[in-house]
Amino acid sequence: DQADDEEEMTSEEEKEKFGSSILKGKPRMSLKDNKPWKSRHNHFLRHSDVKPKDEKKPTVNELANQKYVYQKINGWKVYHLSAGMEDIIDAESEISRKLEEISQKLEDTANEDVSLTKILELLKANIQRSKVIQEQLREAKQHSQNVFSHKSTMQNIILKYHNKRTTRRTEK
Repeated sequence: DQADDEEEMTSEEEKEKFGSSILKGKPRMSLKDNKPWKSRHNHFLRHSDVKPKDEKKPTVNELANQKYVYQKINGWKVYHLSAGMEDIIDAESEISRKLEEISQKLEDTANEDVSLTKILELLKANIQRSKVIQEQLREAKQHSQNVFSHKSTMQNIILKYHNKRTTRRTEK
C-alpha cells in the first residue's frame, strides 16, 4: 500500500514533502522531443553544403624568416637518409658476397644431388635480388643528393628576402 501511495503522489504533495529542495528555475528532464536547437543547423544534408577551407600557402618572405632556415637548406635529414641508405647498401653487399662464396662451394657437389641444385638456384636468386636492391638504393641515394644542386639558388633567395631588422614579437 505504501508503494502505491508513493506512486500516486502529485506534484503538490511532492512540493510539500520535499519543501525547498525543488527549485523552480531549473530545467526539468523531459522525454518530449523539445530541442532548444535546430538539428539542421550543425548538420549538412549534402556533400556540396560543406566547403573546405583553403590552406594558406606561406609566402617567400615568411619562409625566409623562419627559424633555423639555414639548417634546413643544408638538408641534414637528407644526409641522415643517405647515410642510412649507404649502410643498407653495405649490408646487402656483404650478404651477396657471403652468398656467392656459399654458391661457389656448392657448385661442385650440386650436380649429384637434386636438393643441392634447388638450394643453389635459390642462392643465385637471392644474389640477384641483393644486387638489384643495391642498384636501386644507389639510384635513390643519387636522386636524394640531387636536391642539393639548388642549394646556392635557395641561399641567394633567402638572403634576398630575409628580414634585415630583428623583429620582436609581443606575446599576448
